[in-house]
Amino acid sequence: MKLPFSISLPKISLPFLKRKAKDSEAGGDALADDFEDIGEEGDDLDNSADAGEGTESDASDDDAEAAGAFVEAKPKKQRNWKRLAGIIGTVVLGLVVLGGAGAIIGWLVVSAEHTIADRQARQPTLTLAILAEGEEAKSNSSLASMPAAHGDDGKADDGHGSSTSDSGDQGDGHGAKKAEGKAESTFQLISPDLVEDTPKGQLPIRAADGRQSWTTYAGKFDKSDRRPRISIVVVNLGLSRPMTEAVIENLPPEVSLSFSPIAPANNIKSLSRLAREKGHEIYLDLPLEPTGYPRDDPGPKTLLSSLSAVENLNRLEWVLTRGGGYVGVVIEMGDKFTVVKEAMMPVLQYLKERGLFLIDSRASSRSLAPELAASIQLPRAFNDQFIDRIPAVEHIDRHLIELERVARDNKFALGVAQPYPVTLDRLALWIRTLKGKNIALAPATALADKQSLR
Repeated sequence: MKLPFSISLPKISLPFLKRKAKDSEAGGDALADDFEDIGEEGDDLDNSADAGEGTESDASDDDAEAAGAFVEAKPKKQRNWKRLAGIIGTVVLGLVVLGGAGAIIGWLVVSAEHTIADRQARQPTLTLAILAEGEEAKSNSSLASMPAAHGDDGKADDGHGSSTSDSGDQGDGHGAKKAEGKAESTFQLISPDLVEDTPKGQLPIRAADGRQSWTTYAGKFDKSDRRPRISIVVVNLGLSRPMTEAVIENLPPEVSLSFSPIAPANNIKSLSRLAREKGHEIYLDLPLEPTGYPRDDPGPKTLLSSLSAVENLNRLEWVLTRGGGYVGVVIEMGDKFTVVKEAMMPVLQYLKERGLFLIDSRASSRSLAPELAASIQLPRAFNDQFIDRIPAVEHIDRHLIELERVARDNKFALGVAQPYPVTLDRLALWIRTLKGKNIALAPATALADKQSLR
């Protein structure tokens, strides 16, 4: 159908459609064809308009193609840089890995022999001589270097050793004796006449001749020494065997050692023997009720202020059967129990009947234990400084210095320590300085009833 009038339509130029048409394999799509048809109809109606617009459209096409080329070139350039950076990073990483591996291999080649030798040197070794048939073993020369338990007259030295019979064949708490002119080891952890067998186990008693455990098993000390005295008591031993062995081997015999009753029984027995052989006097920790009980629980047989005296004494007997050859007990915690006179007095009376020594750590400044012990003539000492409540070098050193001050002011001082490695190191270093400071390191029994009650 032919219209009676003519319509002049402008030609529409769409650059993005033309770019899309160039990228397609067929050279165009359906939508582009439609616009092309519209253009052809416009040509029939007005050829002059088509000619004018055609020039303008060609210019637009050139601009679009140039813009498209720029847009495509930019991402391609960025991708090239990323690929190059990835290659460089991979090469650098590979060189680092290879260099590190080479350094390790080189160190092993150079140091392996020395490392193995050092490790072998640190391992404990024991060399045994194999005797030929009929050959007699040589006498143990180490026995000759053992200190005699008594003086030449066979008498106890100062009340901290044991009594002896007139014949001089009775050993003291360290069990050394002479027989037939030959020195031989007869060490006894427990003196038979200082224990009794009960259904619960062996309990300490006073001997028929009046001897008591606290004097028989006490550590050696010269009572004539007038220097200020400091005693150190290490508690909670036996729970870790290696740590306990380190304490026994590395601290001098004047340091007193206390074993936890909840440690394995074989640990307590064997380590107590080792400690006694090294000259240490030993104790058992006495678990008394702390303020935070049961959140702070010293153990299954803790004595409680809420229990009857009979039940608490049953628990005390259980504790005392856990070891042997000990001087007495150490109250390590118990800040709630020790302020209750009705709970404390039966315990202290029982300890006195058994011939034992008491050390109160004074977890509470209001503890009644020292005063009550003095009132019934139970031998006692009490703590002046917790050395390592904070197991840090600065804290430990500060409390050791404070312990020195107390000793100079009062002539006697006692500190309680835990078997921490840092404590062991600081104690060992500090103890070496005491002689130059004119201070005597003494076992705890050397402070018996010496500290003034304030």
